[in-house]
Amino acid sequence: MKTLLGLLALAGLTVSAQPTAKERLLERIEAIAVSEPPVLGVDTQIRTAATLASKDPDLAERWLQAATSRALPLVDLHTRGEFLIAIVDQYRQLDTEAAEQVCSLLPRRATGAKEDPLARCYHSLFSVKRSWEEEKALTRRALSAGAFLAPEIRSHLERSIKEHPEECAAEFAVIVEGFPAADASPQERRHLLDMANLIRKREPELAAAARKLAESKPKAPAAGTEEELEKKQVLGEEKPPTEGLATPERISLARKQTPAMQVEMLLEVMDGDKELSPPQRIALAYEALEVTPKIKAGDERLVSQSMLARRLYDYGDRGKAAVAAQMLAESFEKFYNCETAACVAFEGDSSPGEVINDFAEYLRENKIQPEDLGLRHKSLEARLLILDLQQSLGIEKKRFSFF
Repeated sequence: MKTLLGLLALAGLTVSAQPTAKERLLERIEAIAVSEPPVLGVDTQIRTAATLASKDPDLAERWLQAATSRALPLVDLHTRGEFLIAIVDQYRQLDTEAAEQVCSLLPRRATGAKEDPLARCYHSLFSVKRSWEEEKALTRRALSAGAFLAPEIRSHLERSIKEHPEECAAEFAVIVEGFPAADASPQERRHLLDMANLIRKREPELAAAARKLAESKPKAPAAGTEEELEKKQVLGEEKPPTEGLATPERISLARKQTPAMQVEMLLEVMDGDKELSPPQRIALAYEALEVTPKIKAGDERLVSQSMLARRLYDYGDRGKAAVAAQMLAESFEKFYNCETAACVAFEGDSSPGEVINDFAEYLRENKIQPEDLGLRHKSLEARLLILDLQQSLGIEKKRFSFF
């Protein structure tokens, strides 16, 4: 054999090694990730990087770079912010300088926006323990980037008062200099006032100047901006009380609710009433399933269909479970394959990839093949492959929740 290899080498030929299990899995995951709509493809790339981080940090960084490149063009600030913050959380374990560079790619909160992804991103960076000098330097970079609302700006001032009183005046002056006076939001003004109160007794003149700056008359807010939005209270749907009601009464009450609440209440009956027979559970689960298309398009419908597919499978009705899985697959396709705006944006705290990942973990834990439910979806396949990758690397099962 050695002679053969030597002859091949002399002839200028190379013997290509067979790809490892890890390489084969990564090749398949990458092929799916690049073909997924952005909100799923970026999630796949971050999830893969998280799996690789402890075993192959250099390769993990390359996956994070790919995720960053794909997340940056997303127009929706919330979606872009959620992904970049998730990327930073992974980078912190690998390269803190690269993590901060990703943070700097986020803009300061737009006028009227309820969230500030830049401040949240720097909040993540501050979670790493630092020396006083390192903290001072990071505070200055955060303020320069526009992350005035990062909670650690206040914490830094508190630390200076307690541990470095001789420097607290200088540190507060740096904070005041970083205040975006020209277009500060009401929240940013309150933040400065709060810090001015912290230092009032020690540095009364500095505190007074800061208060004056914070209370200076801002530009009149446009309609619908933060000042108006803060006055509005969005009330979620409340579940009617069911204590003391018999099961038939709870079912009857559930049927009078909105579709989402009806499904939630029927699920509670299925899970809570131990006296229900299997046929009764199946009937209730299928009744709830038929309601799900009326739920507003988005994660809530996906979660409902996912839970009901699980219940029907557990109850032993493979046929109805397959119907539920097919509805779930159609929802995936409709919401996340660019038939709606959801292919480039999502609302709330969870990426839609999280919903799919939850379902993938359920299938794996219960040794259910997607084909058993008639379910085929490339994003589900990608997350099952990531679970295979995790196993092949000898990584103990852990949940990767980025959002």
